[in-house]
Amino acid sequence: MSNYNPRTFTSLGLLRSIPAALLHRFFLPHRAFLESLQFAWPESPENLDYRALHATLMKPLASMPDKRLAQAMFVVDEMSDEAGVAALVEAIRETEPTFSRDRQMENVVFVMTRWLIDPELVENTNARRYARENRTFRSYRTSLNLPAGRLNAVELAAFQEQIATLLAPFYPPESVKVFQFPENDGSEILRFIVRHGGPLVREGIVKADAPGESDSCLFRREVFDVIVYDPQNNEVRIHAKKRDCDLYTHACGLQFLDKADAFPDTDKYTLEPLRTAREQSLVCADIVGLKSITLIELDVHIGGELAESVLYRADDLFGSRAMNEANVIHGRTIQAACFEVTFSHSRRTRFVTVQTPNKASFKRDNEDLLVEKWLRSAGFILSETSPTPDYVDVECSLVSVA
Repeated sequence: MSNYNPRTFTSLGLLRSIPAALLHRFFLPHRAFLESLQFAWPESPENLDYRALHATLMKPLASMPDKRLAQAMFVVDEMSDEAGVAALVEAIRETEPTFSRDRQMENVVFVMTRWLIDPELVENTNARRYARENRTFRSYRTSLNLPAGRLNAVELAAFQEQIATLLAPFYPPESVKVFQFPENDGSEILRFIVRHGGPLVREGIVKADAPGESDSCLFRREVFDVIVYDPQNNEVRIHAKKRDCDLYTHACGLQFLDKADAFPDTDKYTLEPLRTAREQSLVCADIVGLKSITLIELDVHIGGELAESVLYRADDLFGSRAMNEANVIHGRTIQAACFEVTFSHSRRTRFVTVQTPNKASFKRDNEDLLVEKWLRSAGFILSETSPTPDYVDVECSLVSVA
């Protein structure tokens, strides 16, 4: 998640864009805390002093900060951009299909109003946005057919308990919370965010109520892992530490297939088509929506006592002198390859970096589905699971640029 920096509330201009009555309602549950910072609470909204409120919110936190207020300000600020508002409208329509947002309403006013109605919905929607960001995922495939369908409340609680039990040797079980987000594109894909405490951390601090004194604190950072459950491709994709990925695959196996070892750590990606088919592996004319694919980077493992690697870069590697004068990949292991992908319906370019055997970074949308279709048809995605070989651990990432 982002660092704590609620610009909406620390910019006087932005603060003034929010009606006084709405601010009065938003801060009312935290009146005692604000008064402890010498803010004169107005008995009626029309008497709200914007400048005094701004000055109060800009003060350093007291020795006992109002953590719920800090969380409310953080979430409202994060959700007040166009993408956040669109995601919130989408979430509201899941239970209110005819909901329509007033387009004349400022983003922050809309988000704050919905927070006062249903803060849990706003928080969960913010978590859902996190689940869809570009992340590096390891893929674990199964030879069994995965059942489709969203988990009900009882099943989700059981899944959370399963995960908490497996993570218990490393993280407090009571810190584990699992959120479920189905895709909205008609697919059967589910995304789960697993919130848990991280490793115990000790840090030296300066006391808030006595700045001249030093102290120390013990805490656990809040960690967010992501599990993508994909019954269409009979796999789960996990963003987490490698050790924790193995625990999550056990939890998924038990929850969805009643089989702890249902998701073995096997290869998904290969870069052999670059060696065997060369330029032909980049042909995408048969995939509607893709315009062109260009190889722009190769990471080649040479080996030896020092485990040497060489990185080749060019605007078009197959058209470069290095690739044509010497076969740089002959008899060597291709560890990674970066492709520049252009789409027929968009000016946006996407850089796709593939590293075998099974890690990938996907922000799932229609364009990424086209990329995966090409990877599969060109032979970069293995068609079957196989026993895990010895390999160099590598990754795949998708990044968009304007």
